[in-house]
Amino acid sequence: MQSEPRATGEPHGAARPAALATAFGAYALGGGIASFLGWVADVRGLTDWFDTGISIQPNTCIAGVASGLAVLLLARGRRHAGAALGAAVSAVGVSALVQYLAGVHLESLNTLLLFGREWGRTGVVEPGRMGPPSAVCWTLMGVALALASAPQGSRARRAVPPLALATLGVAMLSMVGYLYDADPLYTQPHLTAIAFQTATFIAALSVASMALVSDLAPVRWLQDPGATGTVARRLVPFVVLVPPLVGWLRLTGEVAGLYDARFGVAVLVLTFMALTFAMLSWNLATLERHEQALRRSQQRVVETLQSVTDACVAFDRRWRYVLVNDRAARLLDKRPDELLGRSLWEVFPEARGGTDERELLRVAAQRTSVEYESFEPTRGRWFSSRAYPTPDGGIAVYFRDVTERKRAAQRMEQDLAALTSLHALATKLVHAGDLHSLLREILAAACDLVGTSKGNIRLHDAKSGRLRIAVHQGLGPRFVERFAEGGWQARYGAAARKHPRVLIEDVAQADGVASAANLALVLEEGIRGVQSTPLVSRGGALLGVLSNHFTAPHLPSEREQRYLDLLARMAADFIERAQAEQALREADRRKDEFLAMLAHELRNPLAPMRNGVQILRESRGDAVAARAATDVLDRQVDQMVRLVDDLLDVSRITRGRIDLRKRRVELAAVARQAVEDNRPLVARMGHTLDVVATPQPIPLQADAARLSQVIGNLLSNACKFTPRGGHIELRIEREGDHALVRVRDDGIGIAAEDLPRLFDLFVQVDTSLERSAGGLGIGLTLVKSLVELHGGEVAVRSDGPGLGSEFSLRLPIGPEATVSPSEAAAPRASRVPWRRVLIVDDNADSTESLALLLARRGHEVRAANDGFRAIELAREFRPDLVLLDIGMPGLNGYETCQRIRKEPWGSGITMVAVTGWGQEQDRRMARSAGFDAHVVKPLDLDVLMSLVATLPGGDSAGAHA
Repeated sequence: MQSEPRATGEPHGAARPAALATAFGAYALGGGIASFLGWVADVRGLTDWFDTGISIQPNTCIAGVASGLAVLLLARGRRHAGAALGAAVSAVGVSALVQYLAGVHLESLNTLLLFGREWGRTGVVEPGRMGPPSAVCWTLMGVALALASAPQGSRARRAVPPLALATLGVAMLSMVGYLYDADPLYTQPHLTAIAFQTATFIAALSVASMALVSDLAPVRWLQDPGATGTVARRLVPFVVLVPPLVGWLRLTGEVAGLYDARFGVAVLVLTFMALTFAMLSWNLATLERHEQALRRSQQRVVETLQSVTDACVAFDRRWRYVLVNDRAARLLDKRPDELLGRSLWEVFPEARGGTDERELLRVAAQRTSVEYESFEPTRGRWFSSRAYPTPDGGIAVYFRDVTERKRAAQRMEQDLAALTSLHALATKLVHAGDLHSLLREILAAACDLVGTSKGNIRLHDAKSGRLRIAVHQGLGPRFVERFAEGGWQARYGAAARKHPRVLIEDVAQADGVASAANLALVLEEGIRGVQSTPLVSRGGALLGVLSNHFTAPHLPSEREQRYLDLLARMAADFIERAQAEQALREADRRKDEFLAMLAHELRNPLAPMRNGVQILRESRGDAVAARAATDVLDRQVDQMVRLVDDLLDVSRITRGRIDLRKRRVELAAVARQAVEDNRPLVARMGHTLDVVATPQPIPLQADAARLSQVIGNLLSNACKFTPRGGHIELRIEREGDHALVRVRDDGIGIAAEDLPRLFDLFVQVDTSLERSAGGLGIGLTLVKSLVELHGGEVAVRSDGPGLGSEFSLRLPIGPEATVSPSEAAAPRASRVPWRRVLIVDDNADSTESLALLLARRGHEVRAANDGFRAIELAREFRPDLVLLDIGMPGLNGYETCQRIRKEPWGSGITMVAVTGWGQEQDRRMARSAGFDAHVVKPLDLDVLMSLVATLPGGDSAGAHA
């Protein structure tokens, strides 16, 4: 096997010429647009930048814009578009030339773009028509740009530099005329008249055209890393800049009267002689250094050839051996004296027509070094050779026996090709679009890898447990339709749980692979062999399956399986990323919906509360109206409290901060409490609620409040999502070691597609009746989380919209025990003794309203709005009970409590923290600060009265019911 030679010493890349072309092309494009706008906007200065009296004509502006755009396109590899624009530019120039040569005057066409301007006609043969010099330049420029689009190495490109140099010469002639105010060089209408900016555009585009063909001289000379490039890079700026500058200085001095013309010419000649001599000396020194380096290099080559450990031979111009080291003699099975002085083709005639002859002749002809590998059939060996031209016209060759390496390389060649393909695929996939496009690319790579055209990728639906075809190739519609979900490999379902690879060499011979009908369809599709590689997440979850189908019995090799695993890893990572991105988008959507619904739900109670307040203001002794208003306010405050409590519960659960206070409870008693809590809602909706419970007690180890909250949420949902006058059933029963709670209604029902996500956070079924029922979509999330914290599970069933629904709870039964009446419910105090109460809160409305309520119940109340005032009042008032807010400015509630406790009279006071913070750590901080109790705002009056009733001591004479 022979490889292509690799030549060295190639010229540098064209990055800098391309940048230069882009810059000059952009200048011509921008300048042309600006100049054309001068005609459009009647701004003469834009068409004659230096007020020379000669304006650029509109068709010249268009040629400049098209040429600049063509250069930019060519610099970016848009060859066809650049060539088309170049042809257009040439057409503009040719149209003007034809008019001059044929004597045709297309006045209406020429003046069309003058926009009626009378100025800008100086120095032109025909108004609106570019002059002959400009027409010639633009014709040549268009041809050069069109030829520059040809592929590198084509003969057409060779004409670009001469054309560009010709146009550059014309432009420089005009620019020098302007520089030295030499009128004949730029004012003769038929010979030299070119506007100054036109000359700059042509010059810039000429340089850009040569930069576009940087593989050709003169740009190639400038890029050469050797002596040629060094000299060229020095001479070009010298030739372009120094003569105009020296001439301008000489002319300026003469005009200023510093010397006469003869003296000026003498100085100019002497200056050029000095500069030329300096430049010549500089370049000769450079050439000398390069020659010295070359001689040293030649000497090192000779020494290296004699001492190198690799096999080394050298030939003269006539292919005679002039150097053979010992290593080469051993590899060639010849003594040095058998080779020296004899021709290569005489000693080894079998080399004729082979790789050695072709590559060595190439070195001799091109004088470039190459590396190549060749096989010698007579010796059955592979050799790796590096051939270099020597300064005397000969060739030196280093070579080594690489037979073992070659054999290993041949074994690894397919691996390398596969890895290269995978790398290219990975790079491509990083910038690819949607998931299906990515999977199609991966599937195509897998098919190419194992040498088949058939395959598919199935994605695993975690909720349904099914495998669905996401992408496929080479499979017929009947096959895809039949096996769109699941799979025809019968054994794959069980195997998928352990994520192994499934390999079937011949489906026709394998037992139990598919039913007779499915197998017939598989064989009809031309499938005989199958491989299925699972797509597994980083966490070990099954994401899908990558399958390939073979038209003949086949098993992938171990190497192919390794690469299939890499492709499967890539596919799994992309699937995980896509799922994560989808989850983020879904979470963001739910967040937006939640915030909108939260605003709606928080506003809902405000209207009746505001109405209730207004009714109370206007009631004026109307007890019925006042009672109705207070009932409305009480219900709406309860609704807002439940809303806030639900939000806090969700927050605690999602952060794992909720604690259950489990004890032995009786399920029916907990359910009764939930029913009583929801009786008002059931009555308002006109529903019928039936409670069916087994007569035997069902003991649970549970948090009674949380379990009541779960059942209450299900009952509340049933009420809200059942039209008025509906029927709701709560059923409690025992099934083995588990208790079952079912809440069934005949309400609006649930669509099948909504069932899997019903318990997700902030999810709400999108129906008008559901929306009118309100809610934030967190109740069922709380139900599921709280039930799971109790070790149970929750499920939902519905036959569809309008057919009702049933929610069921399954809870583990605790140890048999009798629940005492005292555990089921706490006794309510019938009378509340008179107390002295100090209320401390920086919210004046909260302080005043609570003080008014307690005072109306016969208690003596004082109020303070900050901690320092609270300490003063406590010292004077000596309260029995202090209701103390925590978050106050200046001195917070914790510090206030600690200071009161330090007073001799403060140890017997009951201190209660009243705050909006209700987590367990807040309760611990309150206890550490010296509080006796911790209650959460808004303060329930019944809880407060119970708390007052339990205070030690006190005067019962002032007790109130």
